[in-house]
Amino acid sequence: MINHDLMRVHNTSKIFDAIRESDKLLTKRQIHKQSNLSWAVVSVAIGKLVEDGHIVEIIAPATNKVGRPAKVYDISDKRNLLIGVEINISGLHVVAIDLKCRILYSKNAMIINNNSGVILNTVTEMIKKCIKELGSSKIIGIGFGLMGVVDTESGIAKYSPFFKNWKDLLIKGRFEKEFGIPVLIESDPNCLALAELNIGSIKKPGSAVVLKISHGIGMAMVLEGRLYKGYGNSAIEFGHICLDLNGPLCSCGKRGCLESYASVSGIAARLRESAKDVKNGYEGISEESMDGDLAILNRLSKAAANDDASARYLFEQAGDKLGISLGNFITMLNPGCVIIGGAFTDYFHLFMERLLKSMSIVSRHFAKTDILLSKLGNNATAIGAATLFIQKRIWEEWM
Repeated sequence: MINHDLMRVHNTSKIFDAIRESDKLLTKRQIHKQSNLSWAVVSVAIGKLVEDGHIVEIIAPATNKVGRPAKVYDISDKRNLLIGVEINISGLHVVAIDLKCRILYSKNAMIINNNSGVILNTVTEMIKKCIKELGSSKIIGIGFGLMGVVDTESGIAKYSPFFKNWKDLLIKGRFEKEFGIPVLIESDPNCLALAELNIGSIKKPGSAVVLKISHGIGMAMVLEGRLYKGYGNSAIEFGHICLDLNGPLCSCGKRGCLESYASVSGIAARLRESAKDVKNGYEGISEESMDGDLAILNRLSKAAANDDASARYLFEQAGDKLGISLGNFITMLNPGCVIIGGAFTDYFHLFMERLLKSMSIVSRHFAKTDILLSKLGNNATAIGAATLFIQKRIWEEWM
C-alpha cells in the first residue's frame, strides 16, 4: 500500500533541496529535469512551498527571447532561519543564516572570564540580541559548536580543559527553556566540517577529512555527504594519537599526543619547557593562558621568519608530527581531501612544507588525497552549527 503522505514529503523535500543546493536560481523546468519528478508533482510542490513561504518566486532578468520572462525560485530569507553559536576559547561567535547558508546576522565577542557561568550568560545575551533583530517567529533552531567532549544525543557539554567549571553542562535543556526554540549541539570540528560541506570545499557526495587546529586539535570526517561519528558519537580524537609514550604531557593527561606538539597550546608549552634555563627574549612566557599562548605563537612566528633556529624548529616539529599522523590516517582511509582550518592555519607557511614532506614519506605511494586550507573565515564553525538542523533533515518535521 502506497503511503501518499510520505511520498509527498519525500518529493517536496527533494524539490526544496534542489533549490537550496543550487549555485544559481532555477526555473520550474530546470527543477523538473533535475528532480526526475513529473511536471504535475513539481508544479504542485512548488506552489505549496511558495504559498507556505518556504521559497519565493522571482521574475528572471529580461532577455532577448520572445515570450513571457521566466520565473526562478529561491529560498526565502524571511523565515526558517537558523542561529549558530560557537563557544571557543578564542572568542564567541553568533550567526543567523537562511537555509541556503547566507549570513543574515553576525556578532562576535571576546571571552573576558572563562568561567562556564559567565560564558553561557554572555551567549544568552548575544542570542537575545540576534532574535530581537530578526524576530523570534522566524527562528526554527539554534545550533552550538563546542570545544571538548559533547554528548550530542542528550545535549550535554561533558568536559573541556579550556574553560573553568565546564563539566556536564545542560546546554540543550538550558537554552530550549530560555528561548522555546529547538537546540542541537555538536563538537566544533564536526561543525566546521558541516560548513565545508554546505558552502566550502567538500565535493558531494565524496569523502573528506576536516582538521581544526587551534588551542587543541580536532578532526571530523564526512562520508557520502554525512558526518561519520563512530560508535557512541565519539569519533575522531585525532589530536590524541600517541606519537611518543615518553613524550610531553598533554591536556588529556596522557603523554606524547599529537596535540602536545602541533597545536597553539602545545607549541607554547614546548617553548616554556625549552626556555626554563635560558633567557632568550620571551619574557612573560611562564604564565599559561589561552591569550598568552596565542601571543607566544605570534612572537615565535616573527622569530622564525627572521631565521631564529629555535623558533623554526618548533614549527617544523609541528609540521613533521602532523605529516606523520596524517600520512598514517591517509594510508588507512584514503579520503578525497583533507581540509585544515583553525587559528594555526595563520602560520601554515612555517609548517606546511614539512607537513607535506613527512606525509608523503609515510602515506602509501598511490594515495591521491589533496591537502587544502579552509577559506571560510572566523564564522565557519558557527555557520556549521546552524546547519546541524539541515543535517538532521528538519524539513520533514515541517510537513
